[in-house]
Amino acid sequence: MNFLSIIYLETNSTTSEKISLGLLGVSEKHIFLKYSENKIKIAEKLAGSSFEKLVKFSLNSIKKQISIANNDFVENKLFDSNHQFKQEYITYLSKYAQGLFQFEAPKPYSGELNKNTFEKLFQKFISMAEPEFKKTNFYNEVKSYVKKSAIYEKVDVDYNLDPKLIPSLIAKENVSFISKNGNIMAAQLVDFNSNEDLVKQHIYEFRSIVDSLEGFAKEQISKNHKGNYIMLFNKPEKNTKQEKLLNHLKSLEKQEDIPFKVEESNYIEKIEEKILKEDYQKFSEFAETLEP
Repeated sequence: MNFLSIIYLETNSTTSEKISLGLLGVSEKHIFLKYSENKIKIAEKLAGSSFEKLVKFSLNSIKKQISIANNDFVENKLFDSNHQFKQEYITYLSKYAQGLFQFEAPKPYSGELNKNTFEKLFQKFISMAEPEFKKTNFYNEVKSYVKKSAIYEKVDVDYNLDPKLIPSLIAKENVSFISKNGNIMAAQLVDFNSNEDLVKQHIYEFRSIVDSLEGFAKEQISKNHKGNYIMLFNKPEKNTKQEKLLNHLKSLEKQEDIPFKVEESNYIEKIEEKILKEDYQKFSEFAETLEP
């Protein structure tokens, strides 16, 4: 029987946070595996390059085992599905496996499972299109509001933070809005009506950005620096995974387990009021004053 299993990567063992990393597909004559390099990069931003190396080392180990099984299929060395990627074993892993990778309980697939169908299934369940985020009305509406406001002269919009300035960043990271008075203020837009994994990606990225900005500010501004960081969202549809994720984020905020506020997009008006009242400047202008 053909079956599929989504492979999850645990990014935080304390909170059991995880992201869907890859897809395993098993047919009578071939085993398929594909994973998202983009999502490994998300994990890398959260846990550092050593974590990425561990993930890739473990995945390569699984790929080698699959390659051996597929070669045996070709040479007719396997009888009665005599390999470790059986449905019973994946079911066992889905119930009891703990650690870096977690497997979803196998789901039967009645159609023909070949290279083309597996690729389509991977795109459906795992892959995500980054451009989807920046094309939403939500994002454009909030950005347009800021550009029409007097604060546009005091805030950078769609600012790219550079590892040359902030060494703890692994790559350039985009932040929706950023400004500075004594301390840094940054806001990130996250569209909760996007694909669930895309939402998670932007949350994880913002958390990584906040951690990097705080480390940078303690060195360049003050050891006692405490920035003001806000994730701005639009309401997700009722009874969706995105709504559940948002509620979980709000509970983490109450417990002070995340380093940023979680506010609906109209909170931009309060940000506007604060920036106009206080002596804020564009973050880019502050960055230019630093020694190269």
